[in-house]
Amino acid sequence: MRYEDAVENEWIQPKRCGYLAMCCDCGLIHELDFRIYRRHIQFRARRNTRATASARRKMKENLVSPRRVRMEGVSG
Repeated sequence: MRYEDAVENEWIQPKRCGYLAMCCDCGLIHELDFRIYRRHIQFRARRNTRATASARRKMKENLVSPRRVRMEGVSG
């Protein structure tokens, strides 16, 4: 699943139901629903464990191993 990158403090327009928000540090994904109730905006959030596991696997695949980083700095 592809997530849009948001700039810090940027306003975003989420979809009304099933909006997925991912923490860029740990990959935890929350599913948010929004509604208007008696002229007030309300939202609820819950963890989406399946999407979180998928995102964390992809984050892990994109990491460079510490050994490779050390070896790249060695000349010779």
